[in-house]
Amino acid sequence: MRGLGVCARRSDEVSNVRSRRRFSGGSRSALRGWGGAVAVVAIAGVLVANASGWPAGAVADTDSHSGRATFYSLGDSGLGNCSFPEVPADRFYAALGPEDYDHAGGCGGYLEVTGPLGTVRVLAADKCPECESGHLDMSPEAFAMIGPLADGVIPITYRGVRDPDGVGPVRVRVKEGSSAWWIGFLIMDHGNPLASVEYLADADADEWRGLARAEYNYWLQEDGAGPGPFTLRLTDIYGHQAVVEGIELSPMVDQVTNVRMYETDASSPTGSASSASSASSASSPAPTASVPGPAESGACAATAAVNTMWPTGFQATVTVRNTAAAAAGSWVVTWIVPADVTIGTAWNATVGQSGTAVTASAPVWSPTLAVGETVSIGFNADRPIGPGTVEAAVAGSITLNGESCVGF
Repeated sequence: MRGLGVCARRSDEVSNVRSRRRFSGGSRSALRGWGGAVAVVAIAGVLVANASGWPAGAVADTDSHSGRATFYSLGDSGLGNCSFPEVPADRFYAALGPEDYDHAGGCGGYLEVTGPLGTVRVLAADKCPECESGHLDMSPEAFAMIGPLADGVIPITYRGVRDPDGVGPVRVRVKEGSSAWWIGFLIMDHGNPLASVEYLADADADEWRGLARAEYNYWLQEDGAGPGPFTLRLTDIYGHQAVVEGIELSPMVDQVTNVRMYETDASSPTGSASSASSASSASSPAPTASVPGPAESGACAATAAVNTMWPTGFQATVTVRNTAAAAAGSWVVTWIVPADVTIGTAWNATVGQSGTAVTASAPVWSPTLAVGETVSIGFNADRPIGPGTVEAAVAGSITLNGESCVGF
């Protein structure tokens, strides 16, 4: 095994250490870099609009380009150069070369990658110092969706994904060692690459101050921002913007919002703060023991769609909107899949399967579906299936708290 050296992520602070292995053409090499913070609280937020821009390499370019892919693994703990504390629930992620990583500008964005066997969507989560532009170092799970692992290196085409579905809500993490006099914020689950993060320095004067983005993807205020709670204004490269309020000075704790960076059916403009276990996350929701509250007649509208297909399976999203006159407490969504479909990884809900029946329960960080609110539940399944087949099988069978849903 050939050592490739050390990639330092900051010089003024000791950070966590993570290991990265890359496999290409049957050879194996090791790279050791530096990681960021570690660990949950619900935050109120407001969606607004603004125009901005920021170079983010390949992730910002929605045109198709040719390149190549190899694979490596972050393990289960995450902590690639983007400092995300865990790998995504579907384990589809990639490391970018320095040009595409762009001083963390690509972090948190998504790429659609097509190889010899199919297409997969990956999260930009890490930096590959030795990779040229267009070389994506992918997770083994993502690589296997588009090419044989035995090949090691495969030709690909790729493009940035604008406003990816099924992402969010936004999470914020305050860096360990933060105080009233120095603070760092990690923004997660924002979908598109971020252009800027500001904090509200003076509410009376509506004075916003920009934060500096570090190479390891934290947004820093070297002189501190006071004791909190903090209000942040997030702007992505397409001009979508969210104002998130009530962030506490609580290092190593995820602060989970109920807002998304861009307006979709799943966007929710307001929320209230509550605390959750540090072992929970938006990408790996924990189960809830609450009993579902009854939904009213005409309780929901729903749809299902296939997002990505590969030879041995597919990725799909079930989207449900509460159209009842009252909120749906401890919501449970069910649907039916064809007999030879087995649900694998899922996100935005706790999902179980019994035969052809699938049940998705509300996560602890979002137990109530407000009137007019929408939830998008994503999942992977293990057999190839045409979009028309899954939509016909799933969309007509969706229920919310026991009440059948109508189509959008």
